[in-house]
Order: sequence, then C-alpha cells, then structure tokens
Amino acid sequence: MNSRAKEDGIRLVMKAKETVSIILALFFLLVYLIGFGAISELIVCVLLVLILAFSYNAARLHLRRIPDKEAKEIKIKVMKLLLAFYLLIYLHLLISFTLGSTYFYRPSSFAFANQDEFAFYLKQRTNFIPFYTIKNAFANALESHSYYYLLVNVGGNILALMPMGLFLPILFKEQRRPVIFIITVTLIVALIECMQMLFLMGSCDVDDLILNVLGAVIMFLLMKISYIRKLTNKIFPGIGTDLESK
Repeated sequence: MNSRAKEDGIRLVMKAKETVSIILALFFLLVYLIGFGAISELIVCVLLVLILAFSYNAARLHLRRIPDKEAKEIKIKVMKLLLAFYLLIYLHLLISFTLGSTYFYRPSSFAFANQDEFAFYLKQRTNFIPFYTIKNAFANALESHSYYYLLVNVGGNILALMPMGLFLPILFKEQRRPVIFIITVTLIVALIECMQMLFLMGSCDVDDLILNVLGAVIMFLLMKISYIRKLTNKIFPGIGTDLESK
C-alpha cells in the first residue's frame, strides 16, 4: 500500500507539473499573439522559446505518466499533437513574414487597383527566369566580398521551408511519398509567391520557389536517414518509429 501510495503521489506531482507547463505555454502564446507586431523581434524570439519549451515539457511529463503497455500508440498521438501545434506556430510566422509587413517592410497594394504600380512591380520586383537571382547573388558576393545578401536571400530562402520536410511527412502519411511531398510544397510556395504579386508585396521570384522547395526536400531526405530518425525518436518519442512504417 505504501508503495502504491508513493507511486500515486509521484503521478499526482507530475500531473500538477504538466498542468502548470500547459498553463504557462498557453499564457506565453497569448502574450505572443497579442503582442505580435508591437513587441521587438528579440521578445518574440524569447516568447517562442518559452512556448516551445513549456509545451514540450508538458508533453514529456504526460508520456511519463502513461503505463508502458499503452505507451507506444499514445506516444505517437501526443507527439503528433505537439508537432501539429508547432506547425501552426510555424505557419503563423511564415505567413507573417512573407505576406505581412509586421517585421519586414513589405509595402502592399492590390495588383489591379493601380495599373502603374502593378507595371512597376512586374518590371522591378518579379523574376521568372530560373537561377537568374541566384546567379546574381553569387556574382555580387564574389565581386563585393560581402556575403550578407547571399546568406539572407539564398540561405534564408533555403531554411525558410525546411520545417515542411519535418512536419508534413510526420503528420500526413501520404506526404512520405517524394513526388506527393514535392508537389505539395511547390504548390504552397507558388501560392505564397502569387499572393505576393497579387498584393504587390516583397518580390515574386521563381528562384525563391526553387530555393524554398530545395530546402524542404533537403529536410525530407535527411529524415530518411536512419540516424536522424533515431535522433527524432529520442526528441519526440514514437515519431521516428512511426516514420519507418509507411
């Protein structure tokens, strides 16, 4: 009885810690959503770290309370729910930074509201020639010995969609097929680029599409490596094993 009571006490403490973690994650999420655009980029980053950390801690504590015989399927469900939550936050950031002017100055209008503005956008801020922008970025970097633009625009575009190579195959089994995955990511990026042109925001560049899809495919291929799946399984219990079953 003492052993059972002690075990129940430990589980009660863990449940209390889990509840506190959930409350804190939701609190910081609320602050993040309300303050987004009004607070600095540094505070946004701090809030994101806190949201991810407390939600992750809550999920891991929840798994520790589950009996071993029930753990396998529940681990996968809990971790998928956690990753779906992370995906929503990622999509919010992606849409905010590509289609919003909150932290990146992206003057906007409507393509068909002003023909002159639309004509200027098509002339100055669009590129439909594959590898033209990439080639110029490398040429300018070598000529000026300044690699900031290259890192931000080429490297940044590769990194921007890399999370899709993690989220989509884990959350949707059909996305584990390379052709389906590439088509899905290409359509997502093409939609963003078209929306940018429609609202005259940022630039509509076929090279952005190429780099975004490349980044997503790189992550997709990395998730095929046995060592990476094992590492994923340690961080998100059950997920690496689930990826092996197609």
